[in-house]
Amino acid sequence: MQGFLILVAFWGLALSEQCGQQKVPLLARNPVCGITQDVIEGIDGANLSAVPLADTAEAPQASTQAGPWTHPLICTQTLEYLGTPLCIYTLATFASGRGITILTQPVHAEEILKLCKSAESTPDLNANTNTWQVTPLPGRGMGVLSTRPLNLGDKIMSYTPILIALRNMQMRPTDLEYLLERAVSQLPPATSTLLRSLARSLDHPDSPYSAFPLQDIMQTNSFALSISSSTSEEIHMALYPATARINHSCAPNSQYRLITTATTTNSSSSSSNSLLHQIHAARPIPLGSELTISYHSPLSPTTTRQSDLHSNFHFTCTCPRCLNPSLSDSRLTRIQHLESTLSDFSASATARLAGTGPKLAMQLVKLYQEEGLDAVLVRPYGLLAQEFAALGEGGKARRYARVAGRYGRLKEGEEGGDVREMRELAEGRVEGHWAWGLRSGREGGEAGGEG
Repeated sequence: MQGFLILVAFWGLALSEQCGQQKVPLLARNPVCGITQDVIEGIDGANLSAVPLADTAEAPQASTQAGPWTHPLICTQTLEYLGTPLCIYTLATFASGRGITILTQPVHAEEILKLCKSAESTPDLNANTNTWQVTPLPGRGMGVLSTRPLNLGDKIMSYTPILIALRNMQMRPTDLEYLLERAVSQLPPATSTLLRSLARSLDHPDSPYSAFPLQDIMQTNSFALSISSSTSEEIHMALYPATARINHSCAPNSQYRLITTATTTNSSSSSSNSLLHQIHAARPIPLGSELTISYHSPLSPTTTRQSDLHSNFHFTCTCPRCLNPSLSDSRLTRIQHLESTLSDFSASATARLAGTGPKLAMQLVKLYQEEGLDAVLVRPYGLLAQEFAALGEGGKARRYARVAGRYGRLKEGEEGGDVREMRELAEGRVEGHWAWGLRSGREGGEAGGEG
């Protein structure tokens, strides 16, 4: 899940290359092609070779060959399209024995290891907040229900991933399934079992994914996360089992955020922990309510949301917005118009507004709320704060900047761009904001009353 596009397609299947070609599939006893050989062929011409454990090792542990990892590395030879090998890295002791396994390039493994070490310092890592439970839901599979009333901003979950895999893997699905199987098999047994129990959205008779369960699980449940190294930045897919159980709504009552910045000694933010996937309540949630997040941009038109959800996850959304598309889309059109109007600071636009900007911004807030878009209210409240700053009303600008920042933290944490801007407006010198006085002729003037 990245930005508003929360869950994204994992790897496409190149089934035309799978059977009847010169290259035989890698996976032994492949159910699709009927291959029964036990010999590992190649991944696009490269052989796999496992680095052996130290002779004294009778169980997975760190060794000179494995470095900080608990299992010996399993690597391909250099892959032409990457320019590096692709390796399996496992740290079975991570997060108090929950474990993590990673399929990526060496340079990114180093960065992920730093993030793992940072995450280990997080208080109550992977702790149960006693706010939710996984429950079978009629016609919806598994879902997550609240076990107590929740308020806006309450933390519901905060978890580390158990599997991270490079998204850009140009190989046959049989090869990829083999690598994923090797990676998952190195997790602690309870964690491996948990991963394999997750939902599969593509497991139907006509689906090519039926032969590739781990790719199906990743396609259905993973979140996109960006890993930066000194030489490149690559999208990876990360699997968080608990949050993967949360179902979709186009009007979600919860918001997720991914934290992928390692904690440093000079960090001013207590939330700068790494690899954490956190879920917070986006509005008050009654006891026993189903918790939901959005798998797609909630500001997209109904047909776009439905098409993408069906293509990627093979279900039809029946949330209140999708059941009344004409009303929902008319509100979205109005939202787009208001945002365009409030973002226009030309002289002619300012003249047309004639001081009505805050009133229009309040209408925008109401439209978001009517659409159930509480999770993204940072946008309209930020525009409301901006309008008061533009009119030179510092007190009200600060007040609504604080509200906007509260919603922004749900998605971005303390260091997100919107959150930083709203914090500067709320706590800094309001006259220094770029919009100060632009709609009042008071540029550089004194701030209005404090609030």
